[in-house]
Amino acid sequence: MDTQPCAANEEGALMDLRAQIEAECCNRPAPIRATTYLQTWQSNSRPVALMCEGGGKYVVKALQANRVAEMGRILGNDQVTARLGGLIHASVPHVALIDVPAELIANQPEMSHMMAGIAHGSQFVENVTERAVIEHTSIPENRPRFALLAVLFGWIGARDHQFVYSKTPPQLVYSVDHGHFFPGGPTWTDVSLAAAAQSQPDTQITNACNTTQPELHQALHALSAVSDEALISIVSLPPNEWGLTMEDRIALLNFLKRRRAELLAMLPAGN
Repeated sequence: MDTQPCAANEEGALMDLRAQIEAECCNRPAPIRATTYLQTWQSNSRPVALMCEGGGKYVVKALQANRVAEMGRILGNDQVTARLGGLIHASVPHVALIDVPAELIANQPEMSHMMAGIAHGSQFVENVTERAVIEHTSIPENRPRFALLAVLFGWIGARDHQFVYSKTPPQLVYSVDHGHFFPGGPTWTDVSLAAAAQSQPDTQITNACNTTQPELHQALHALSAVSDEALISIVSLPPNEWGLTMEDRIALLNFLKRRRAELLAMLPAGN
C-alpha cells in the first residue's frame, strides 16, 4: 500500500492546526492592567490580590525570576483549567490575563518576587471561606456544581483539590488554584500527557458526594457541547512568555480531545 498520500494528508492537517493556533495566539484578549496592590498570600505561588482597571479585583500569579519555567507552567495550568471550566459552566472563578506594570512592583515590596508583564488573574470571590475539603455536599445547589467539577477534574487530571464555600447560605462551592493540575503538574510534558490513563469523573468528588448517574450524565452533556474550535482557542491563550511551545499546545489539545472522548463514551447510547 502506498502510504505517501496518508503521510501527506497528516502533514497537511498538522500544518493547518499550527496555522489555527498561531491565528488564535494573535487574537488573544487584551490583558487588564493592574493598578493597586491589596494583599499577599504566602502559599507556594505567592499570589497577590490586585485591583485592576474597570474595577475588577483579581488574585494574581506572575512569573518569578528564580523559577520562570515552573511558574510558566503553573500560570498556564491555572488559566487553561479555569477557561475549560467556564466552557462547561463549572464553578470556577472567571479568569483573565493581567498586565502587571513594573512601576507597581517597584512601589510595593510585597510584590518584589514578581516579574512585570502578563500574569494570570482569577477573579476574587467575595465572602468565602478559607480553602477547605469537600463539604456541603447535600445542599441542593451544590449537587450539580460538584458533578460538573467531577467531570472537569476527570477531564484534566486534577491534583491538589482546593475548594472554598460561600459564608452565607447556601454554602456554594467553588474550585480554586489549579496550577498543579494535568498529569505531571507544573512539570507536564507531551510524554506525560500522552501516557495519562483513561479519564473518568474524579472519584474523590463522586465518592464524597455519592454522585448519581443522572447528575453525572447532566454534567457530561455540558462537556459534549465543547467544540474542537473552543479547545484550540483555549490552548492558544497562555502568552508565549509563559513558555508553552507550539508542540506543547498541540500535545495539550490532543490530550484534551482524547480525554473528552473517553468521558463522553460514558453517556448512554442516544443521549
